[in-house]
Formats: sequence, C-alpha cells, structure tokens
Amino acid sequence: MTERAPVGYEIDDKCLVDQQNGERFLITNRSFAENDHRFRGLLSRLIKQKIQSSSKIVQVLDVGGGQESRSAREIADRYESEVRVANTDLLARTADRTDNFLPINASMFDLPFPDASFDLVYTRQVLTYFDKDHDLDKENKALAEIVRVLRPGGAAIVDDNYYSNNTPSQTGLGNLAEKLEVTFSQKQGGLFLSLGERLDKGLNPEFYPSGRFLVFQKQPLDPITARVIDSVPSDLKQWRVK
Repeated sequence: MTERAPVGYEIDDKCLVDQQNGERFLITNRSFAENDHRFRGLLSRLIKQKIQSSSKIVQVLDVGGGQESRSAREIADRYESEVRVANTDLLARTADRTDNFLPINASMFDLPFPDASFDLVYTRQVLTYFDKDHDLDKENKALAEIVRVLRPGGAAIVDDNYYSNNTPSQTGLGNLAEKLEVTFSQKQGGLFLSLGERLDKGLNPEFYPSGRFLVFQKQPLDPITARVIDSVPSDLKQWRVK
C-alpha cells in the first residue's frame, strides 16, 4: 500500500482526505469479480464482445480503481494480449506497469488521454462521493471526461446513486445525455451479501436499497454492443453470498 499522498491530500485511517475541503475517499481495491457482479456480468460480456468484434487490441479504462489497481490488473492478466487496461487513481502504483496494464496517477476530472481513446470505460464507488451532496457540477464534469475518452460505439458503465436511482425527468439525465451525445440505460445492480446480511435484508429491506447503475453508449451506436447491453434486464435483482 502506498503511503505517499498526492499534493493537496493526506492519508488518514484508510481514507484519502482533501486538505482543502475535508472530503474523504475510502481507499479500496475491488476485484474484477466483485465489479463484474455489481454490473450484472455486463463488464465481462462487453470485454468479450469487443475482443470478438475488433481486429485491434481492446482498450479498457478503470476510473478510480484504487492504489493496487486490482480489477484492472486482473482484466489485463485474464485477457493478456487481447486488451490494454489503464487505471487512473490518485494513489495508483505506477511502478506496477506492464505491457498491457497501465496504472496512472490522475484525477477523474482531468483524464490524461486523447479524445476517443477507449472502447470500454467503467467506474465504481467514485461518483457516489459527489452525489451524496448532489454536487452535480463535479459529477457532470467527471461524466463528460468519461464520455470524452470513449470511442464512438463504445460503452461506459457508471456506478452512480443520484442519476441511476432517480427517473431521468427528476434528474435531467436526458438533457445531459443529449449534450454528451450518448444514449443511456439504467440497470439493477448486483450486490455481495453474507448469509446474515441476506436474512437481515428480509427483515429490514429499507437498509438494503436496490442500487442501480448507468450504461452510456456513445453515438453513433454499435448495434452489437447495444444488443449486449440490452440483454441485461433492467430490474431483475441479483444477490450473491460473499
């Protein structure tokens, strides 16, 4: 684990703390399997679809994937020469770089890539820090950056509370999608629960809200990618024991 915080931040009790405003970001290292389950298997399906339909190396980006870049590294190891995977995180260990795995110290508000660089982008449990306070200026800036680096026909999977758990009419998501030139869908997310948590959920369902996530498709759409995304039901709940 890195012990050196980027300029303007400090590490305190497993959190990265913004010294200017006190915002705290939990330092986590989620596995590919956990991310894929949260996204209902869509992450692995889209990677496979992109590999099968492309004659070039598939470019994947994990935004805010932790200092160990665990999920990104596992994708790079699993698909080897077929993909090149980057992780941008303020604490990413850049020395772990390999031929097809690129950890980079960077903010999600200023991704260090040219326009249209990636076939698939995903982010989990990062934007949720901003939508707790409905800080839509920050959230929209991050979404605009994700879409900017996405190739036409590409897809972005976004773990987000505010936009994905409210209707488009409530949030203005339709206007945002039009501005960014993307289409979107809302999907029910999977969640890891222990046996005790599953029992507790039955007794106290209000403590286990049905989390959702967003899927953006950059125009013009790739019909094969669209079919893969549409194959995931919007509302079917999916739980898995830890």
